[in-house]
Amino acid sequence: MAALDKFIKMKVNIKKVSIDIVIPVYNEEADLGKNITKLNEFLNKNFKHDYNIIIANNASTDSSLNI
Repeated sequence: MAALDKFIKMKVNIKKVSIDIVIPVYNEEADLGKNITKLNEFLNKNFKHDYNIIIANNASTDSSLNI
């Protein structure tokens, strides 16, 4: 029983995994929305952990910032 108690304590102490995905963009207004949607759908279907998608706009001169 001691081994089981130790295993249960180990399970309780496991931290939740989270990942940040950073995507740098420059003038990507034509493709950004659909590609982020595809990425989000893929991660929802195939990735079991929490995640954040972060868009890093690199001084785009188009409407990338508004997407």
